[in-house]
Amino acid sequence: MRQIAFTRSIVTFLILLVLLGVSRSGIQAQSISENDVYAVAWSPDGSKIVGGGRNGFLTIWDSAGQVLLSLTGISTDVRAVAWSPDSSKIVSGSQDHVLRVWNVVTGQIIATMTGHQGEIQSIAWSPDESKIASIGFGEAFALRLWDANTYQSIATDRISSLFTVQWSPDSTRLIAVDGEGGLNQYNAALSNWTRLGILPATGLLGLAWSPDGSRIVTGDTNGNLTIWDLITGEIIRTLTGHTKRINAVAWNINDQIASSSIDGTVRVWDAATGREIRRYTRPPIINTAIAWNPEGTRLAFGSTDGTIRIETVFRVGAGLRQRWGRYPTAGR
Repeated sequence: MRQIAFTRSIVTFLILLVLLGVSRSGIQAQSISENDVYAVAWSPDGSKIVGGGRNGFLTIWDSAGQVLLSLTGISTDVRAVAWSPDSSKIVSGSQDHVLRVWNVVTGQIIATMTGHQGEIQSIAWSPDESKIASIGFGEAFALRLWDANTYQSIATDRISSLFTVQWSPDSTRLIAVDGEGGLNQYNAALSNWTRLGILPATGLLGLAWSPDGSRIVTGDTNGNLTIWDLITGEIIRTLTGHTKRINAVAWNINDQIASSSIDGTVRVWDAATGREIRRYTRPPIINTAIAWNPEGTRLAFGSTDGTIRIETVFRVGAGLRQRWGRYPTAGR
């Protein structure tokens, strides 16, 4: 009888721990699958997250996962989003070939930018706030540069197989990756182009700069991550483990790289050693986008089950702990 009572006490204690954990985290398990999330970005001030997805879905949450604004006015899929450096505006890109700039307080459209002939694949706002770069999928003038004050197109480039574009931390350069494995560097005016490198027999999709601007990481269609030295153009190391295409990568200030793949996993890597230090697996969900918060302690990523998930990573001595939460997207 003493053994039975002890066992019951242990079970009760464990149940209480689970209930307390759920209560404290505020995690909701609801899934709204009609709103697949294709793009996600964390505001530079760390207070908000924006996600875009199917059928014009575009929503802003606070960092705790509470909906702040649902932005309306788009009828096609939102494929790309980016914050202004001062966190006061976002720019969205969608299947209707249009970029829209939004006020994140009022939810009103500030400007509409047209000129692309394909769906918007990628957007990047320069850290100095002066320019916006965008890529239209499969068009002749795939890469465009916009004045972030007048919202007028100021430059274009003819490479037609580009997928992702990102600004350097000092706003002096752009890197764009393409479906033929090419790594392309531009000056800030798009007037000078250099092919830094190429990975044969693959396409490059994901792209992120290191915080110091000396390296980049790319994710490819074969499921590999490649870290490049931007001074020499040499490959520093290749990170393997994903089994399918990598859709997105992100690099934080703690020199950690996060990658999301259609193999159903999100992984975190030590950039200095190439070691995988964290993995989250939830097949058959396709992870579509990923973003670190400014402190490099939390991850937000979008998936095809209609949720944005948030991981909090704590440093405890030499190790890592994690908590995964699911924040449902608001239905339309």
